[in-house]
Amino acid sequence: MGRLKSLESLDLSRNEFSGHIPWSLAQLTFLSYLDLSFNDLSGRIPIGSQLQRFCYTSYSGNPHLCGPPLTRRCGFLQVVEKKDVKEEDDDSWKLYYIGMGVGFAFGFLGICGALILNHLCRYFVFASLSHMKDWMYVIMVVHFGKLVRKFR
Repeated sequence: MGRLKSLESLDLSRNEFSGHIPWSLAQLTFLSYLDLSFNDLSGRIPIGSQLQRFCYTSYSGNPHLCGPPLTRRCGFLQVVEKKDVKEEDDDSWKLYYIGMGVGFAFGFLGICGALILNHLCRYFVFASLSHMKDWMYVIMVVHFGKLVRKFR
């Protein structure tokens, strides 16, 4: 629900919904009309500027619902209510990891394919690696020689 940022009107009355109101509903900033009446909703109404602004009749017919704008006060906060936000975040991370895996596979296969299929590319890469190895060896020997001369 939190992804529908431009939602202006939501009428879910008389649908026999049960459970709690998702916390993501409090993130809807353009919502000007809301009717959740006559369902079987329970728990605390999520705290957010939009949801407390609606009349209590928007939530009537839900005997286990509590918090402003209703007159029924809630007891302790329920940890269960926050799971909805985490579950929505988990879905977006799955897509991120799938994209990262596909990108790695294409990149790895592209480099390996170029090395296997293209003779000049393969020669250039391995010659460059050999040159870098020789250069690093010379630099280490020179620095090691300076260090030995310094401590003599």
